[in-house]
Amino acid sequence: MTNADFMADDDQFIEEEPDFPEVFGIQMSPITVGVLLGLLGVGGAVFAYLQLLSPRLAEQTVLNDEVTTLEQQVQDPETARQAIDAANARVQEAEQLQADVLALFADETTLETLLLDINGLIESANLGVAEEAEDRLAVLSRFDVNRDASGLIEDGSLGEAVNGRLNRLIYNLEMEGSYAQTQSILRGIERLQPLLVVNNFRTEVQPVERLLALDGQGNLVQVESPQPRLRTSFQLDALAPAETPPPSPEGEEGETPAEGT
Repeated sequence: MTNADFMADDDQFIEEEPDFPEVFGIQMSPITVGVLLGLLGVGGAVFAYLQLLSPRLAEQTVLNDEVTTLEQQVQDPETARQAIDAANARVQEAEQLQADVLALFADETTLETLLLDINGLIESANLGVAEEAEDRLAVLSRFDVNRDASGLIEDGSLGEAVNGRLNRLIYNLEMEGSYAQTQSILRGIERLQPLLVVNNFRTEVQPVERLLALDGQGNLVQVESPQPRLRTSFQLDALAPAETPPPSPEGEEGETPAEGT
């Protein structure tokens, strides 16, 4: 094809509006998804601590005192033994529930592997993308710890009842990818083991140009229509009970985020 076969000028590059899916009549834009994630994360954190863990800790103390009292009742050994067995069973049940609830929160092990877990989500989102198409790969461009804002929660951000009872370690993240890749990564973060809260969610649609050209009959034909890319940044809060504050991971800030495979 020679230069006379088609004409290309500035009018042939047209920005394409992103087409986001709709659920129940609501357009599920990245901003909508981020707001929902933040609200759900905060609600889950407060509910898990106030409704499950804190009352069970108090109940366990009462049950332990009950066991001690019953052991001293030797007037009726058989009745005392049955009561002790029942109380011990309740103590074990309370301890198991406490362990199950604590497993929802961050600990040293889950925080040490958090960056690796997110890198794995990036790689999964890139499955099916050709290696030579680097501009279509999802990229984690930032992952660092906000040490100044991390520590014991005392600002009422999760409710006054939580103040002094939970610690948080705050990470700043930024990534780029298509809408589908971004959605996949956010859903993966939601399923990670430690209790994580998404805050300060922001996303921008990067400009996309649609390339058109003239065919042999003088008609405009689409040469390429790349998917719009999103630049997304947010704050990830890892929560842990104040009795077991999250560690300050060394070297995590210096690790290189994944850029896709």
